[in-house]
Amino acid sequence: MKSNILICTLSALLLSLSGSLMGADNFVWWEGEDFKGTNVADPVNMKLPGNAKKDQQAKLSGGRWMTPQGPEADGPYWITYQVDVPKDAKFQFWVRKFWKHGPFKWKFGNDDWREVTKNVSLADSTFLQKHWGANWVYIGEVELKKGTQDLRIEMTDKKGGGCFDCFILIDGSFTPRGKLKPGESSGLVEDGHFAWEPVTDPLNESPIDLRYLNEKVAGGDGFVKRKGDGFVLGNGEPVRFWMVQANLFNMDNKAVDRWARRLAKYGVNLVRMQMGHFFKNKVNGDTESFKKSLDRVHYVISALKKEGIYAYFGHIYWHTANPINDSVFPGFGKGKGKNAISLLFFSEKFQDWYKGLVKDIMKPKNPYTGKSLADEPAVAFFEIQNESSLLFYTFKPSRFPATELELIEKDFGNWLSKRYGSLDKAFAAWGRDKGKHTPDNKAAGRVGLYEAGFLGGADWAVNQRNPKRAGDQIEWMVESMKSFNDEMKKDFAKEIGMGQLITASNWKSTDPRVLGGLERYSYTGSDVVLRNSYYGCDYPKGGAQRFYAIELNDTCTYGSCLVPPRMAGPLATPHIEDFPYMVTENNWTRPNRFRAEWPFMIATYARMSGVDGWCFFALGSADWQHLMAVWDINNPTILGQFPAAALMFRRGDVSEPDEPAVYEKISMEDAYDLKGTSIFPVKGKDDLWVSKIGDKESQQATGYKVDPRAFFVGPVIQKYGDEKSEVKTVELRDYIDTNRKVINTVTGELSWNYGKGFATVNTPMAQGITGYLSKAGKITLGDVVIESQNEYGTILVVSLDGKPIKQSKKVLVQTATEDMPYGFRTKPQGQYKRITNLGSYPLNVKLIKATVSVKSKGKNVVVLDGNGYETDRKLKTSKGGDGLSITLPEDAIYTIIQ
Repeated sequence: MKSNILICTLSALLLSLSGSLMGADNFVWWEGEDFKGTNVADPVNMKLPGNAKKDQQAKLSGGRWMTPQGPEADGPYWITYQVDVPKDAKFQFWVRKFWKHGPFKWKFGNDDWREVTKNVSLADSTFLQKHWGANWVYIGEVELKKGTQDLRIEMTDKKGGGCFDCFILIDGSFTPRGKLKPGESSGLVEDGHFAWEPVTDPLNESPIDLRYLNEKVAGGDGFVKRKGDGFVLGNGEPVRFWMVQANLFNMDNKAVDRWARRLAKYGVNLVRMQMGHFFKNKVNGDTESFKKSLDRVHYVISALKKEGIYAYFGHIYWHTANPINDSVFPGFGKGKGKNAISLLFFSEKFQDWYKGLVKDIMKPKNPYTGKSLADEPAVAFFEIQNESSLLFYTFKPSRFPATELELIEKDFGNWLSKRYGSLDKAFAAWGRDKGKHTPDNKAAGRVGLYEAGFLGGADWAVNQRNPKRAGDQIEWMVESMKSFNDEMKKDFAKEIGMGQLITASNWKSTDPRVLGGLERYSYTGSDVVLRNSYYGCDYPKGGAQRFYAIELNDTCTYGSCLVPPRMAGPLATPHIEDFPYMVTENNWTRPNRFRAEWPFMIATYARMSGVDGWCFFALGSADWQHLMAVWDINNPTILGQFPAAALMFRRGDVSEPDEPAVYEKISMEDAYDLKGTSIFPVKGKDDLWVSKIGDKESQQATGYKVDPRAFFVGPVIQKYGDEKSEVKTVELRDYIDTNRKVINTVTGELSWNYGKGFATVNTPMAQGITGYLSKAGKITLGDVVIESQNEYGTILVVSLDGKPIKQSKKVLVQTATEDMPYGFRTKPQGQYKRITNLGSYPLNVKLIKATVSVKSKGKNVVVLDGNGYETDRKLKTSKGGDGLSITLPEDAIYTIIQ
């Protein structure tokens, strides 16, 4: 691994070789269009994006790219290159090409062929126009001798396809950054910003490295276990999880190793992995792809384990994305099949099929560890299904396949017969029929069902249903989900031998007041209560072209969660008593510019409320990303804040109150009479579901009997059972000052000024502020004074040596403002903003304008670079009554006092 200094000076060592071939002692770079030979008729001048327009050409390394495609041919389209290799070495081989198009195989000299399929991991993206991007792809390690080497590429599709911009062989790590070569920087910066262009992180010893928080080996002392409402490691030590969502299956081993090490550096101790492709492979009978994917999972687990990081297996089954066909269950059609909304809860046939899938994943021996995944303590959690529920809008029985509808109507009929003695008695107890349900067929033992949308508390729903019938249907649904979760948990352990904690689903209902608590109650058949929730932008109708992408002309409005009427909805969900609670998906989604509050709010309010694990969705690359993606976290505003935030959360700098702010008992009788709860989740928007069902969730956000601001006073706990319904709260008026517009937690450690839009944390080992900094003015905390001219941002001061700040000899001052791609532009459109330019590399970060005074034992101030390594930069400091006063660097997010 090269040192920081060597990597920074590579640009000065570039050597000129033949043609456009450029190289240095540790890398060689050549253009796609500088080929030696090809059988492509017109390989460079095709009128394709990238070759057609000057603004697109400017985004390519040599101004053009090679386009190996044409009419279908008997033999493959091929290209050859002559490469001058600078030394004997094992090189990492990368190509910058068009997305996943154009699968090909390659070899140097007489080596064996190696294949690059469409299923590759994109490490970097530069869009030339909509749907056309130049993407860096790592394609393997190759050992070469010094001198001229012949490279041959053959396209594996008969029509060729794709485009090649440039290639690099490098001895060491490579961070893709568009058309920039190693050691180069763009210097592109807007007024009032600095360019975010850290060199490739060598992952050496660093003051912000949190690897020490993890175990030497994940699961070294056994499986993670549930203990009351929390988790403990195999040695009995309590643990909370700072999580990320990631997909690693397309990465090679070295990339996975690097990725795992970097996660550990930033305090991650759990990775939620999306595993839905196994389900698709099983349905399609694609055993070869299944085996390849399992091998990748096996290696990923071994790599994470070495860095003390646990795995969470998620998305094993997600009915939205995993349709089935007749090979799985009759009536679901051939080919792509249909989505099975309720089948898994009721069909023993489908359940057995699914357990077979789980067994195929969990039982084979991992060649990299010597044990099966079922026996692997480094796999801490296994999720039965993702975002699936009978209580959500997708439950529309009239649209189900006939076989599924018959199954569930008969199951409901059997349940009613057991409860009432017969269906006739059940119908008599209900009285006059009412509402839009599927037709009854008592002779066949089938009882019709309401759609989930008719089971909420809205007046229109209440007026269109029979209340007793609706109550029975809900009780049947909830009991079915809870018992299903319980049985699957038992079967996974007994039939497959899995030692993991089992999680149910993580979803929401059609009405959070009436059904939301019952949804979470149904999860108590498993080991953990979960929720997926997002803090999103607000789009007008038709304003977002695709929920999963940010594109030109997208139109939205956004704001900080600290300024009413907005609220941090993902933090505001009641917990079920005596059960751990985790958020398995969350993001403050782009293009919202108010994101610096996100890690702060999780490290503080989530910890205070008793959250046991929080998943930042999503991290797809081992290195910094520069273009704007909806769920991007690999940037200085989010991942850059992990060092202080993860340390605070995992160390427990913010304490959890001894008693909840709200404690509510709900009798099952009242719950099934649809009386609802006094407090329920605050709206958390998920653009995927908004795109499918509209913004129905916001229509249900009324009917609170307890002030929802109580979520920011202390924990909110609910208990379902046989006891009489009642709710107890602390004296909320003592903590919610409506005159000053300030909410304090019962511990006094957190304070939210919703009038000015900022929140503070004030504990012995962590102090700071997030939100509208300039409006906040001078903020005086226990050992820290902060004053900033930035409109918005976050400043955290955290002890690194485990001592209170005032006694600490090593203190981290960490900052975040806002980051956007260079050139990103919007224009006002009524109350919204319309994107007129998506921008490009590099990220630009708003300059930091702040002074911080800290009372600690530290005397010297050290500025760290973007990757957290010490520099020799000097800062202006002075000593006074408030301690050591520092004018923070405008262009560095980390400063150490030691």
